[in-house]
Amino acid sequence: MVVSWRERRARTRTVAVLLLTTASVLGVTACGSDDSAADIESRIARERADAAQQARQQERVKELEREVERLKKRTTSTKTVVERAAPGGSSPSPASSSQSGSWPANTSAWTVVLVSAGSQEEAQATASKAGANGLTEVGTLLSSEHSSLRAGYWVAYSGVLSRSAAAERQTQARAAGFPQAYARYVSSR
Repeated sequence: MVVSWRERRARTRTVAVLLLTTASVLGVTACGSDDSAADIESRIARERADAAQQARQQERVKELEREVERLKKRTTSTKTVVERAAPGGSSPSPASSSQSGSWPANTSAWTVVLVSAGSQEEAQATASKAGANGLTEVGTLLSSEHSSLRAGYWVAYSGVLSRSAAAERQTQARAAGFPQAYARYVSSR
């Protein structure tokens, strides 16, 4: 089991608190203090409760840190769908076709990317599936024709939208069977 430095530090602090508490109690009794055994036991109980609360807080901090890392990974994987390699693991070469897709000419807007594919056929199949699943304004575009997208992919999309509408459409797309769908700005050139 790998223990992080934060966890080691937290454990060390807890042990140090317990050792200091024990040492102070032993020091007080060894010096013949007037404190009663009940007072000393009460202090020990308070110190243990404080140490336990601190341990719970540190565990909650670790849980939150793990959640942040999980969210970062999910956000990163969502943002890099357009940047993934073409099927087969090779770097994509710019897609070529006589047809450039269905994105409206001279239009910059937000959309929801359903898939970034290495072929026009794959993108069109995804767009057809999206339409059959109830998404509207579906189409394909060639990413090489839009500077805001990484060149070399055919993109199946849903909508020519405002930013807020794209966020709503993203939720609809994920519910319609496209869990990796994400909102993206598409420039006119």
